[in-house]
Formats: sequence, C-alpha cells, structure tokens
Amino acid sequence: RSGPSRHRRSANDVNFGYSKVERAQHKGLVKDVFEKVAPKYDAMNDFMSFFLHRAWKDRFVSTVHPFAGQRHLDVAGGTGDVGFRVLREIRRAEEDHVVEHNAEPPSKGSVCICDINGAMLEEGKKKVETLDIPD
Repeated sequence: RSGPSRHRRSANDVNFGYSKVERAQHKGLVKDVFEKVAPKYDAMNDFMSFFLHRAWKDRFVSTVHPFAGQRHLDVAGGTGDVGFRVLREIRRAEEDHVVEHNAEPPSKGSVCICDINGAMLEEGKKKVETLDIPD
C-alpha cells in the first residue's frame, strides 16, 4: 500500500504529515514521497520558498568558502544543488590559483554527492549535462 493504513494507535506510532502511522511503516512512506517528488523537487523548492532557497544555498556556499583542490562531501545532497554550487566555486578558486601563482593547484578539487534516495540522485545526474562547470 502506498498510503498510511488505518490501525489502532499505539506507543510505536509516529507522525507522517497529518496522520499517525506505525513506526515500521514510516520509512517506506517517506521514501515513497521523495521518489514521487524527485522530478519536481527543485521546482517545488522554487515555488514554496519564492526562489529564496537559491539565495540561502548561495549564502551557505559562501560560508563554506570553497578553495582550490578542495574535496567536498555533500551528505543528503538530493538533486545536487549545493554540491554543484560548491564545485563551481572550487573551479573558480582553482582558476584564481593559476592566475595568482602561475601554476596549477597541487590537486584538482572534487565533490561527491550522496543521498539515501536514488531518484533524487538520478535527477541530479540529469542536471550535470546542463551545467557549465569546467572539468
């Protein structure tokens, strides 16, 4: 079944939206939600935050202050919005390093995006081809 089942309430119940569900059922229900929304996840974020989430993500990345050669792990990275922003800034820092030092950085930076939901990662893979981030 895809939705919460009707059952007698117990101490093992947890919240799922406006419903109470059995703890054992919760994980599968959450997974189903993310698999269903994955293709529209980024558009939903735009709509629900009035595009502010983009500014929040940019602010977060500036706080991280990516540097030339950085290796970055984005845990629960979803469709990769933050990870791709970090990678773009790593590449900028590497270009700056070349200009400032007249030499390549000692190592090339990378980003690894991981997420428990494969559907979200698949959406991120689709994005890679549309991004303008140097290798």
